[in-house]
Amino acid sequence: MNPTQRIEARMAEKRAELSRVVGTGDTSPDSETSATIDRLTAELRSDDALLTAAKLSEPDTVIDTGTQDPGRVELRQAVNIGNYLGKLGSLKGAERELNDELGIPYNAIPHEALEAQVEVRTDEVTGGVGTVGVNLANIEQKMYARTVFARVGGHYPRVPSGTAGYPTLTTAVTASARTAGAAQEGNATAFTIVTATPRSVSARFGTQIEQEAAAGTNLRGALAQNIMMALGDKVDGVAINGSGTAPEPKGIVPTLTQPTDASATVTWQSVVGDFAGGIDGVWAESLADVCGVVNVDTIKKLEGLFQQPDTSGARGELSSAAYLRQHAGGLFANKRMPDTATNDALALLCLMNRSMLDGATPMRLAVLPVWDSVTIDDPYTDSAKGVRWYTMHQLVGHEVAIVQPDAFKLISLQLA
Repeated sequence: MNPTQRIEARMAEKRAELSRVVGTGDTSPDSETSATIDRLTAELRSDDALLTAAKLSEPDTVIDTGTQDPGRVELRQAVNIGNYLGKLGSLKGAERELNDELGIPYNAIPHEALEAQVEVRTDEVTGGVGTVGVNLANIEQKMYARTVFARVGGHYPRVPSGTAGYPTLTTAVTASARTAGAAQEGNATAFTIVTATPRSVSARFGTQIEQEAAAGTNLRGALAQNIMMALGDKVDGVAINGSGTAPEPKGIVPTLTQPTDASATVTWQSVVGDFAGGIDGVWAESLADVCGVVNVDTIKKLEGLFQQPDTSGARGELSSAAYLRQHAGGLFANKRMPDTATNDALALLCLMNRSMLDGATPMRLAVLPVWDSVTIDDPYTDSAKGVRWYTMHQLVGHEVAIVQPDAFKLISLQLA
């Protein structure tokens, strides 16, 4: 039962109860009956507003927002996340227009608002909040690693409600040479559908009203930016290396076939050969189509591996890392890759021409669906203590749906 159906069922029950109360024919109901009538009437009005919002936010099909309306892009750029946090339920301006455009209630933050670029200021803090009369500069943000998922062909499609399914044609039509006059036989095609159900990635912060008064809007605004960045960091992290053990979603690396541990320590020639091993003539036609993601230990090792001297004694000037950056589809390190285990490290290879990943209609190799709204729960918790709590929940798929499994490959590198 979706949200619209639940609200309609609840309203039907309340109408039935109201009918029973007023159906007694009593023209002078007692105070208890009058209170019941007033309560049911008020609840029906509230449910009616909720029903309208639910219908607006629950289209029949999954919406792919890979290409967005220019007007919506302008709205997204104009919104301020701090206005969402400070005006819960009574939005105005660009924030209200964006929620109206998306059909989202005013007590929820649309995912598009979180995609607005965060300005990370370089101002230095000139004093502590506890010092009377201090001029407090903008708070600098914590630095997070760059996204990995999108750089290896991953997408975050939005799902308005329900579960999400992503079909791939896995058994294609067969073509063959035909003798004149002979009949061409047809073959059965087949599709593989990967489905995803929602799990939550959440973050929470609280502020003391005395601290807000001392720091002004700077404190809450900085925390609002940080909670977005923290959510984005965690979502990208689980998309790559999520364990799949509830409640954590399962990422690309644990889902792919795990390679056998390397039997020898990596060399310049061996790692270039491992990358070249990804060439299959379909997803990768040359080394330039093979992109690799490694952990920090691995990039440090590869940066120090040079070609051995040839017969003339000349030593190669490019390290293996530099060579792969120049001649492969790319090589970069990211903290979200699995840690090195007993000198063995995993490298994730993405086999795809980069132009197919970066165009106006990029091919999807893997998807981690997200449900559109990030909601704020319990804004009045500990209000008696002067504490304002903000909790944000991003609903994502329970696992990455690898739409094109042949476009990925894991290799093992022995670092020592």
